[in-house]
Amino acid sequence: MNEDIKDEEDIRNLLIKTLDGKQLRIGDIARVEREYSEPQRNGFFVNGKPALAICMALEQDAIVPDVGKAVDARLAEITRDIPAGFHTEKIFFQPDKVDDAISSFMWN
Repeated sequence: MNEDIKDEEDIRNLLIKTLDGKQLRIGDIARVEREYSEPQRNGFFVNGKPALAICMALEQDAIVPDVGKAVDARLAEITRDIPAGFHTEKIFFQPDKVDDAISSFMWN
């Protein structure tokens, strides 16, 4: 496949060669549809609702609280532009865990 394939119709129109040398369009012998697989596989859910995950890994020399502040600042920027009804939620945010650990240490 290459960049000439843009949609289902392009796939339907692809020519394939049979063992006896005849050419057929994929659409002549198969149904080509775009749909979600059932049952859904590899989904990500939060509280039982479909969600989009953004996962990041820190480099070894990263200063975790500083990276956390940068991520929070960027999230604040992009959340202004997300569609109504969407929201962001941190599931596991290592900078928060590090801040809690530092605060706990300083408190003791």
